[in-house]
Amino acid sequence: MTDSRSSHNCDEVVLDTPSRRNLEDVNADSVAENNARRRGKRPRSSSTCVPHSPHRSSSTYLLRGFGSPFLDSAPVTFLRQLPSACICAGCRSIHATPARLPCGHTLCEPCRDVAYSGQPKRPALQDQETREVSRYGRCPVDGDAFSTLDFDLLNFSHEAVYRGTVFCPNAELGCRFRGELRFLEYHCLNNCRFRIVGSSGRRECHARDVIRHILRRAAESSRVPQREIRTVKRRLLSTFEL
Repeated sequence: MTDSRSSHNCDEVVLDTPSRRNLEDVNADSVAENNARRRGKRPRSSSTCVPHSPHRSSSTYLLRGFGSPFLDSAPVTFLRQLPSACICAGCRSIHATPARLPCGHTLCEPCRDVAYSGQPKRPALQDQETREVSRYGRCPVDGDAFSTLDFDLLNFSHEAVYRGTVFCPNAELGCRFRGELRFLEYHCLNNCRFRIVGSSGRRECHARDVIRHILRRAAESSRVPQREIRTVKRRLLSTFEL
């Protein structure tokens, strides 16, 4: 069976542009900052000390079934929201083999298995062409019943997902990487300054960078005397033997 709605694919991720509301928010922030400078006041800084955080319209998803242990190990933040047809309504993950239910929601394979396991057994029906015995389940969103014989597997482009722009998982630590998903694994394992590696020397170097960054930002936004900050810094560095 082919569902016309299955023609949705994740190319929209790459072609999507910031909404008008987002642009208005950015413009308003810029105007407020310029006015503060004219009055000789220091522009109000953000409440976070993260030097590079994901775009406000970004979304974080779990990736499942793409054949990569690395991608399956942690959430990935995309620059743009992915189309709802690609997102599992049960666990909010992006699965390699999603299915469209009769009610219109999308479920990944693990969530379909969970939906089947919680339903009582019914008289088995058999597809006359494939001889497949049907299984019954209920949509976790609206509770509508479905079976294996009346949902459609969506054929969306995996390549489109790999071309989606993502942030490094270490963005909150200061990593400024922003690139296509297909380059993320190589970046995290080879180029990211904040990666976890086997060499203790490298790990200590990255830990030192993180501590110094935190202390520097604290010194910029705090009224604590510099002497006390230097004392805290010495204690931290000695504790971690940096």
